[in-house]
Amino acid sequence: MDPAYGLSIQNFVATPQGLSFRQGYRKWATGLPAAATTLMSYNGKNSTANKQFAVCGSVIKDITSGGNVSGGAFTVVSGLNAAAPYWQSASQTFGTGGASYLVCVNGSDFPRLYDGSSWITASQSASPSGPGVFKNVDNNGNGVNIQTFIDVTLHQQRLWFVRENSTTAYYANIASVGGDLFAFDFGSFFPRGGKLQKLASWTIDSGGGTASLLVAISNKGDVVIYQGTSPSDASTWSMLGHYELGSPVGRRCTTQFQGDLLVLTMDGLYAMSKYLQSARLDATQAVTYTISPTISNLVQTLGSSPGFEATLYPGQNVMLLNVPQANQSNNFQFCFHTETQGWTQFTGWGAQTFNLFNDALYFGGTDYVGLAFIGYKDGADIAGAGGNNIVATALTAFTQMADVTGPGMLKHPKLVKPYIVTGQANPTIRIGVNTDFNLIPIVGSATVNPVTGAVWDSATWDSPGSTWVGSLTTFNQWSTPLCYPGTFLALALSVSATSDTLWAATNWIVSPGGTFG
Repeated sequence: MDPAYGLSIQNFVATPQGLSFRQGYRKWATGLPAAATTLMSYNGKNSTANKQFAVCGSVIKDITSGGNVSGGAFTVVSGLNAAAPYWQSASQTFGTGGASYLVCVNGSDFPRLYDGSSWITASQSASPSGPGVFKNVDNNGNGVNIQTFIDVTLHQQRLWFVRENSTTAYYANIASVGGDLFAFDFGSFFPRGGKLQKLASWTIDSGGGTASLLVAISNKGDVVIYQGTSPSDASTWSMLGHYELGSPVGRRCTTQFQGDLLVLTMDGLYAMSKYLQSARLDATQAVTYTISPTISNLVQTLGSSPGFEATLYPGQNVMLLNVPQANQSNNFQFCFHTETQGWTQFTGWGAQTFNLFNDALYFGGTDYVGLAFIGYKDGADIAGAGGNNIVATALTAFTQMADVTGPGMLKHPKLVKPYIVTGQANPTIRIGVNTDFNLIPIVGSATVNPVTGAVWDSATWDSPGSTWVGSLTTFNQWSTPLCYPGTFLALALSVSATSDTLWAATNWIVSPGGTFG
């Protein structure tokens, strides 16, 4: 393994400056009757109208203002099927009168719409009129049951719906949240059989400008991509190509990323742009390539469990890949830094789903909604009181240090100096050295002292010994590790802190031996 990588990195973020101690979360909304499996945002024409909602079993709660939302006043929809709490939503569309709507479906209940002031239960009629009322037959005269709509996406101002256990999708008229429904069957383009799993809108730069494409993915991994403006007009609507992926993982298997569309499959997380260049991809082209054995095992074992999804958070330049567990409170995330493309793992966030609202990241927990990346404790209240300490650990790749000692030579680590930059006076730091691929936990601990210097608005200018250090200090004292000699060495480090903390570098002093000891 390249020495720049790590065998295990938990609760750090792989930033360009080094491994940064991750921030914690606070409980934004509490008193939920069940796990918050779905979070949805309503984006109004001005930000004061923005709303955030959480689906918790059989109810939808308004969690915009946070706090204890157990009271009935926060319940905006009730009587839903608690066995189908994973809803999909189109975040915004413009309908009759220029109003803005949030449209959501779950494949069991009638679709729901929010218009900025009230929730509407969708219905059907032979002569539909008004928002939320759909025609009960499609353009071919076949009956339509909107309760079977299990996915929704907004593409070129049209709502598209996926019908459960079918290869057929339905689309509405432009800028309409009701009215006629037009059937579009993708089945003939799914040679491996199966059903329509996901529709996604993908905007790309086609060379002569941007192009908006509709991507249809079957549960077997067949993908068909269309371009154009009107599906009912062959002169403006055409198929761009057909591709084969691994089977997609869940309904929330796609996410927009830097002008691309990422698809989470049984083979990992892949960019659709790669498929436009070649019908066959090798594993090294996966975004998850560096964690491919781990992610492949997880999706093979847990792929049928709801909760897998990837969420981009520009505020921290990260993308989080949520991984469900049998015990929902044990759910964890892989964190991808969009600049370094380094992966780490987050534990301690029992997230069921994530949502970006008003430029902040939230996640649904087992009985609460958390506000992520705030403070340096997990589970504090919204004011920052209480919560649990965060422990970040890392085990670097094993290295021979061949450029220093020569390849294959035995060596005995004598001293190790990690450089920890922190705003805290006394973070808890433990270090150890593992040899020859031994994966035992950290042994021993470091006794470190910060570099001292002048602090702004406290020290006297130009006085002796007043070296400027800003608000951060550096722990960089040599420590003697407790370990046996070995050919391959890896540093294990554990940090617990309550402020901004970064592991920037490490120095070693080793005593070289012979090739055979």
